[in-house]
Amino acid sequence: MEKLRNITNQFMNAIISSLKKMPYGIRFIAKELREKLKAKFPGQDEEINKVVGNLIYYRYMNPAIV
Repeated sequence: MEKLRNITNQFMNAIISSLKKMPYGIRFIAKELREKLKAKFPGQDEEINKVVGNLIYYRYMNPAIV
């Protein structure tokens, strides 16, 4: 379990450190989506993060992996 946590942390750190390399359009869409969802569904931060993460993963990261 500890090894899995370490790998996950490394993966997340790699994503966060390369944020500047992500296209501006995707970052802007994610930011706007997050703001609009927070306004419509206050207090649902965990669910909102899932939605935004899903957008980034399936539209940006998954095609590069596949």
